[in-house]
Amino acid sequence: MGLPLKLSSPSITTSHFTEYTSLSIEFTSAPAPCSSASEWTVVKGLPEGRAVKLNDYGNTVEGDFAFVCAKREFYRCNKSYQLIFCPYGLMRCEDVGISIDDDGNRRLVISDGNPFLFKLQKVGSSSSA
Repeated sequence: MGLPLKLSSPSITTSHFTEYTSLSIEFTSAPAPCSSASEWTVVKGLPEGRAVKLNDYGNTVEGDFAFVCAKREFYRCNKSYQLIFCPYGLMRCEDVGISIDDDGNRRLVISDGNPFLFKLQKVGSSSSA
């Protein structure tokens, strides 16, 4: 299991997100040994291409993250999701996938056609403090 995330949206005031809801994603606390930045952004011009980084980078791509159902069974989502990034000014969103570098490090990158699939788990308020 990974680090806890906080999901928020400027367009809604409830904790219920539907597919394609514009989301801000951030760690509940900045991961060590990173700087104090915790919010996710997409950065261009890196050796791995456009990659998901924390918001203390320059050269960011303006846009929003969203979740979509990755697999449906009988027209219902089977709780398997994928993350997408929707750059401002473009008419389509792009998959967020995983790239593995030469040292075996896994990185989130913009990767059309190769999405990273995951399941969401709600963290209780007592464990997210």
